[in-house]
Amino acid sequence: MKGLTADLVQILADPHVRENVGLLTYEQYFAAAQRGELPEKTELLEGMVFHSMPKSPLHANIIRHLVSLLQRLLPSGYFLSQESPLAIPQAASAPEPDIMVCRGSEADYWHQHPQTAELVIEIAVTSTSLDRYKAKLYALAGVREYWLLDAESRRLEIFCEPENGRYLKVEIIEDEVASHALPQIRFKLNQILPPLG
Repeated sequence: MKGLTADLVQILADPHVRENVGLLTYEQYFAAAQRGELPEKTELLEGMVFHSMPKSPLHANIIRHLVSLLQRLLPSGYFLSQESPLAIPQAASAPEPDIMVCRGSEADYWHQHPQTAELVIEIAVTSTSLDRYKAKLYALAGVREYWLLDAESRRLEIFCEPENGRYLKVEIIEDEVASHALPQIRFKLNQILPPLG
């Protein structure tokens, strides 16, 4: 599937519908990938294989600005990962967030993907419905904070306080960004967005 409309997201949220869709387990997905049976740019979401959409110039530039900024602000004891799997085997999922900040170091993950993160960030240019759908997976994985940046509207949704597969608190930010999970991360939203006008 190359993308999801809001209607399709709602349809696939119905467990009775999903029972009749060809699904893969987490283990089957990675076994198929190792055998070369899957295209490179895919992610597994609740047993369904999704093709990643090509990155627009806006999407790519926001990621570059954000990575550069976060690398300066990130405290020691954490590392930043781009477009790498977050392992959620209990939900047959392996989303690949645009940016993920994990506790520890890269050396901790030679033989396994992270199963949680302190912060996950998705940049939505044309994929807002799909990225909002992922919030429940990130909450289920215990990701402390999830940011969904809607690039067109220049708004950041901050999801925090994960509990039982959902986030209890959601904030809409249009100016100053301050992480709850990592208080050292604080900046103005316009630092990572193109100039207005």
